[in-house]
Amino acid sequence: MRLPGDKSIAQRALLLRLLTEGALAIRGLPHGDDVQAAQAAVRDLSRGAGRVWCGESATLARLLLGLAAGLGRVVVVDGAPSLRARPMDRLARPLAELFGGPVLVPEARGGPLLLPLRVAPRAARANRVIDTRLPSAQVKSALLLAAQAARVPVAVREPSSTRDHTELLLASLGAGVVVTDRRVALSPHTLRGGSVTLPGDPSSAALLAVAVVARPGRHAPFEDVLLNPRRTGFLDVLARMGAGVAQRSVRARRGEPVGELTITGARLSGVDVAPSEVPALIDEVPALVAAALCARGPSRFAGVAELAHKESDRLRGLAALARSFGGRGAVQGGDRLVVHPPARRPRGPVHVETGGDHRLAMAALALGRALDVAVRLDQPACVAKSFPGFGEALDEVDGAR
Repeated sequence: MRLPGDKSIAQRALLLRLLTEGALAIRGLPHGDDVQAAQAAVRDLSRGAGRVWCGESATLARLLLGLAAGLGRVVVVDGAPSLRARPMDRLARPLAELFGGPVLVPEARGGPLLLPLRVAPRAARANRVIDTRLPSAQVKSALLLAAQAARVPVAVREPSSTRDHTELLLASLGAGVVVTDRRVALSPHTLRGGSVTLPGDPSSAALLAVAVVARPGRHAPFEDVLLNPRRTGFLDVLARMGAGVAQRSVRARRGEPVGELTITGARLSGVDVAPSEVPALIDEVPALVAAALCARGPSRFAGVAELAHKESDRLRGLAALARSFGGRGAVQGGDRLVVHPPARRPRGPVHVETGGDHRLAMAALALGRALDVAVRLDQPACVAKSFPGFGEALDEVDGAR
């Protein structure tokens, strides 16, 4: 089956439309709320709007703050209540280093660095070397977009490697990009227009595969999937659990590896996930927790404190998900999640509190399919944030042999 286009690449490509000479056509845009918010934000910014709405997308907000600063636009970036609660301070310091002073100003004077934030741009300083201090693809991307928009060279260093879609897109459009170990150097040449065809979203593949991954001999086949190794750490974990994982016909598209992916079900065993693995699978932890609840023995996820700052407190939400299905889930030390599968299949329907978190909701629905039990979500509409039609896609995967 074909998956929705990758949301991370889609949002970056939409923002880069503001920086290219000539039109940039984007094919395969997914229909989720986050991407629609990005389309509207780019349209508003191109028309000179003084206030730009980001919906619930933290990726869009952080990247847009950097881009607006680089463009020299005085603009207020705002979002839904759930996004207003998410911290933006990790972005403020590195942007201040690039521009020689603060560029993000809270609308509430003296308040914390939460949306709504006003971008008060300064002249960018060339040839800065900026340490992000925390591994964050969003912060790295915001800095690269700011430097490209301001047309100043910059180098960004990370403590560990994060997803690299922004630098790959910039390079494919004509920017000078040199990547060494955890360091990205950008020379902002003129960006050419053209077209971007989005590959299928691997996070969606992970969630859909939950329906079959613990059922020996069943297959979840996907075509035209993004297979960037900084996004496919979940495949290594599933393989350690005992599932079959096959990648075929892999080729490059604008620097991104794309190919066919088949995940085959098996009798799964619990697994330990180390902190060093987390950056390449942070969005897939809900799918892996759902798979772990179908396995034999406990699973442990270390170094996942970032989950507490997603659309919901996803860390505690996943522990509660385990309990909803009759298993045990516990958060230890603020950055470790331990999951024990249920001793027996739960009786339905299972009621799940999602906190409005789309990935928790989809993980619960897929887990219900794997365990053949009905699931009732408190906020079923939240799935539309990233994957409208998830239920129909789940039917398709569940019907595959």
